[in-house]
Amino acid sequence: MSNFSGNVVQLNGSAFNLIAQGGSGTVDVLGSLDVNTNLTVQNNATIENVLKLTPIDPLPTGGVGELAVSGSNLYYHNGTSWGQLN
Repeated sequence: MSNFSGNVVQLNGSAFNLIAQGGSGTVDVLGSLDVNTNLTVQNNATIENVLKLTPIDPLPTGGVGELAVSGSNLYYHNGTSWGQLN
């Protein structure tokens, strides 16, 4: 397991990749992880508390498998259109 708690990587205006290899292949984030563009998980993600989706109005152009919140409703994109989940 790789533990990056307490470490900060700061690059002014540059893109970077944080890669953990070896061991169990996990990265523990203690506290919060702010991602301002995209976060891609290529295998599984386990969320042990709450996933918060910020409401978007109107719903954006979507792609298959995307989730979005508008108003107080949760929507799923099937590749063609958004559908409200009950």
